[in-house]
Parts: sequence; structure tokens; C-alpha cells
Amino acid sequence: MAKLLVKEVLLSYDAPLVVLANDKGARQYVGVNYADADNEDGGYKFYFSRAKPEMIGAFKEGSFDLLYILTKKNIGKYLCGETWASIGDELHTRPLESIPKHALPKPGLFIPASTKSASTASRFVHIDGRWGINDLRKFSDLVQDSYAFVFALTRRKASATRTDISDLFRKYPWRGGFSSVNFFDDLYRAIPQPERASISSIQYASPGTIELEMNKEVATLIHDMVVKINTAGSDVAAAYKDVHHWLAEKKWLGSTASELRISAKEKDELRDHISHLTTQFGLQQQQQYVLELAKDDPLGAVKILLAYYRRLERLADYVATGKAQELFVKN
Repeated sequence: MAKLLVKEVLLSYDAPLVVLANDKGARQYVGVNYADADNEDGGYKFYFSRAKPEMIGAFKEGSFDLLYILTKKNIGKYLCGETWASIGDELHTRPLESIPKHALPKPGLFIPASTKSASTASRFVHIDGRWGINDLRKFSDLVQDSYAFVFALTRRKASATRTDISDLFRKYPWRGGFSSVNFFDDLYRAIPQPERASISSIQYASPGTIELEMNKEVATLIHDMVVKINTAGSDVAAAYKDVHHWLAEKKWLGSTASELRISAKEKDELRDHISHLTTQFGLQQQQQYVLELAKDDPLGAVKILLAYYRRLERLADYVATGKAQELFVKN
């Protein structure tokens, strides 16, 4: 029999209904209350379904309902046991071949969304013209990537989740392509759920509106950068082009620092580029932090700053074309 420890109550109504529990190997289970216990100690009958941590995370974020994770994402045999399901309670379980149909939740049962942080607020994107499905996907990806990068630099001390951003900077080889895609995805997953950017509503018309809930400071920084990029003779665009050209001349764009022999002088030049780019990007207060992150790989840090700019440039293009006439405004 496996012993489980109740770690979190996800849903309750007079009694715990859905919980998270771990076994001694720290494997995670979703537990569902399906009846009162019939022993003299009382409590409730629970069945448990093991799932991968990323699946449980997606379930908690509202990406799919309870029925889906129980029936489609279960790993191994189900377990069952009796417990009051208070946080910290331990229970002994026994195998359960299958969940009785009457005990399964109905489709559409989602965990209530986390309470939003006081640092977030509604911000609006006023849209016009024709938006296809591909536009919505691209726009969402660009917002997510830009938001993740700025949040990581500006909110690292305020964040309840102390993710080691320096490990992420060093994790990827920085050849470009999917290394940067995965980097931004990891950064976004590191943001505490209450402070992630989320869509509150979409009104598609001509004109229409996308309402997002997002960190106010991050939204303002991205808005200001988009305005700068779209300004004629933009210093921001010139800074990007200069640094990109410098890397291209050295044939470093497709190479990692470990594959090159970078001299001390060239490392100083890379640090100067980091300083210049962060100033142009409105991140001058985070310059020292970026330099600290870049201690072992200033080339990688320069490349991620350039990758951040490219995402902003594509966001700015939505504004320049008139599809997104205003970006992240109060109303």
C-alpha cells in the first residue's frame, strides 16, 4: 500500500473535494472525494490519480477540466483510501482498478482561478482590421514571451517564486531558433500564477478590444518600448541593428561561447553591448542584474536581449499596421 501526504486543497465546499497529495517519491496525485468514510474514525473516501507535474500544473491553471486529468492523463493504477484531507494528513491507500462511473466528475469542472495579485490590472489592446486565427496565436505568443522576459528582470525580488533565472540563462546553447523559444517558455512558467498575463475578454469587431490581466509595471515597459520602436529614426532599432551587425561580422550568430575563443577585449565589448541594449530597452535599472547573469556567458546574454527585441519588433508591427491601434492601455 502506498502512503500519501495531502499537500494542497484545490477545491472545497463544506469539506475538501479535490486535493493534491504526494507519495514518498514526491510523485503527485490528484485526489477526489466521492463519499463519506464508513469507518468509526470518520473522514471521506478519496480516489487518487497520478499525473505528471506539468499536467497537474496545467490543470491548476485551467487548461483542462478535472475529468480530463483523471481519465486521460492518469499514470498507472488508481489508488483509494480514507482521510479527512486536511493539509499534512497522511493516509494509507490500496489499489483501485478503475473509478466507478458514478464517482467521476461531470465534464467542465475546473478549479477556480487563483486570486490575482495586487500588482496586476486590466490592460486593453484596441484592435481593428481582419484578424485570423494565426494572428491571435502569433500575437499571444509575442505578448507571452515579452511579458516573461520583462517580468523576470523587473519582478524577481517581489516574486513569491524564487526561480534561479541565472540557471535559465546558462541552460540554453544560444544558437538561436528553438533555444530562445524554449528559454522564453521556461521563463513564463516561472511566473507565479496570479501574476501571469491572461486574457479576460475578446470583443472581435471593427474596432474590437482584447482585455488582459497583467502586471502593471511590465505592461507599461512593453508599451513604451513598442512606441519607441515605431518612432521614426528609432534609437532602439539602430541599437539592435548595430549589435546584430557586429555579431554577424564576427560570425558568432550561430555559435555558442563554448565553441569560440572570445578574448578579454571581446568580452568587454559584449558587456558594453549589454549595457547599451538594456539602456535602450528601458531596462537600465536592471542592467547590473543582466550583467551578473551574463558573468559566464555575455555572448548568450546579448543574444537573448536581441531575441527579446525581435519579439517586441513583431508586436510593434501589429501597431504599425493598425491591427492593434493601442497596446496595453488602461482603457
